[in-house]
Amino acid sequence: MIRIVCILILGTLLFSCTTEAPKVRLNKEEKKYIDSVFTNQIPQIDTMMDSICTERRNKYYQNLKDSLIEVRIQEIEAIRNQ
Repeated sequence: MIRIVCILILGTLLFSCTTEAPKVRLNKEEKKYIDSVFTNQIPQIDTMMDSICTERRNKYYQNLKDSLIEVRIQEIEAIRNQ
């Protein structure tokens, strides 16, 4: 009995999902409101993106620097051993 209920629930979930989002129609006032909200949030988004970029740059720059140093050390050792 529990098995049948589980299969029914799983089947309902699978068939209720669709790949296409419903199309939303906005009137002029709604579009203007959404545009103004987005425009007001641009400075916050820019600040957040700048901080994320700086953080990632610092992290990856150090890794890149360490990797290049290791490669150069190996090249120098290879030249010395010739």
